[in-house]
Amino acid sequence: MWHFHQVKPIPKGHSVTNIIVADACIDCIVDQKNQTIFLSGLSTMYHDVITEHPGDSFGIRMRPGAAHALFGIHATEAMDKPFDVTDRLVDSSFWNLSVQEQEGVLTTNLETLSIKTTSHQALEWFEVLFNDLYLCSVDTISAHFGYSSKHMNRLFLQYYGMNVKAVVMVIRMQKALSHLINDPSEALTTLALEMGYYDQSHFINDLKLNLGMTPYAVLKRLEDVHFFQ
Repeated sequence: MWHFHQVKPIPKGHSVTNIIVADACIDCIVDQKNQTIFLSGLSTMYHDVITEHPGDSFGIRMRPGAAHALFGIHATEAMDKPFDVTDRLVDSSFWNLSVQEQEGVLTTNLETLSIKTTSHQALEWFEVLFNDLYLCSVDTISAHFGYSSKHMNRLFLQYYGMNVKAVVMVIRMQKALSHLINDPSEALTTLALEMGYYDQSHFINDLKLNLGMTPYAVLKRLEDVHFFQ
């Protein structure tokens, strides 16, 4: 349901570029400086240039729907903004621990929350959508799960902080980017059709809309980007 990732230290006088693509995940971020832990996700691409970072902070990558399942929050509360969960996860002694010890405490506390979770529907639905290319519109998804399109959108906002159309677009784009990066020699037309786009132009326009880049620009950018998620 989750895994840890650490922010690497940046040498003095250097800078790195972070590009984070929306993926319907709401992550748990440990802010050592301000001694807070918060949930936050992105509905659009995030681009930032960082010139200095000590590398002592870390985050917890959580699967789409996990924030709602574990913490019972309406996902929009943590989409494009922080939602503080410090008091739900740790006490004040947490900040005196080493990073390794902190990870151990958080793992234990998250596992406790997971055991108490009464519904995994948000997690299960996303898995179904990710693995079924046929479920690519509000109508097909609503029919599959047996809800009206209006109610389906309400549930998606509650579970993922994004409506059905946005989640479908995120899944399609993430899968396409993964294929593009892992096999840059594949013809764009073939890749686009395999990922559920109408054609190559649809794929390129989707990337431009969400990343501001063409497929070729994405590959070129990866040569000097520090973190592309």
